Amino acid sequence: WMRAFGNSETALHGLSLVFALACVPAALWAGAALFDRRVGLAAATLAAVNPYLNGYAQEARMYTLLSLLGFVAAATFVKAFVHRDRRAVPAFGVALALLAYTHNWGLFFGAAAAIVLAIIARRAPDRRALVRDGLLAFGGAALLYMPWLPTLVGQALDTGAPWASRP
Repeated sequence: WMRAFGNSETALHGLSLVFALACVPAALWAGAALFDRRVGLAAATLAAVNPYLNGYAQEARMYTLLSLLGFVAAATFVKAFVHRDRRAVPAFGVALALLAYTHNWGLFFGAAAAIVLAIIARRAPDRRALVRDGLLAFGGAALLYMPWLPTLVGQALDTGAPWASRP
């Protein structure tokens, strides 16, 4: 990004703005794909006027990318495991890995998604196929995230933040 647009404050903030703007069509897609076009339009409108997204679009932080990946991960999870669209299984795995790479909070999203998948699987008529797809998606995400584990451990051992303590 900096090679293409420079390293000025404006250029650095531009990437966050791009991700924040991408949240609007991502919300439209997620709402329309999971429910209908009216829900998609409502979700896109909410993303467009969300004060947190608008605020973080003006900072050089990871939060707008985290929001964008959150839309994609949540929508692909529902498509893959609730609507049983198997094409969404690898997309969910990749989105989950990218979410975890973007911020460690993505790991909590993954844990919550795994719990929801376990609940869905208990009631599913095609439990075996659902569990197989879950293992593929979560296993793929774990495999993609594995190179970052030493860094995660290092971050946990030394937060570098004076207000934080080790977990």
